[in-house]
Amino acid sequence: MNESMSYLDRLAKRARQEQAPQGDVAMKVIGRLPPRRGSLVKPLLVFGAVYAAAASVAVVYGLTLLGAMNDPLVSLFQEAVLMMP
Repeated sequence: MNESMSYLDRLAKRARQEQAPQGDVAMKVIGRLPPRRGSLVKPLLVFGAVYAAAASVAVVYGLTLLGAMNDPLVSLFQEAVLMMP
């Protein structure tokens, strides 16, 4: 392990002594980048709107059912009265 550390130290010392090449490579790098893809905001916005609309329909339907349900046992007693002679 000590040998590998000394080897890495020698490599680091050599790397510090080297001169970095001068030049502008920014345009080459930008040219190699893939083109930007379209944004995902619009599909997610449509999905969220459809989901919100479905949820609001479910809430309205649930509230309608809740309002129609006075007492769960009322319908049972009404059926029992109809069966009695």
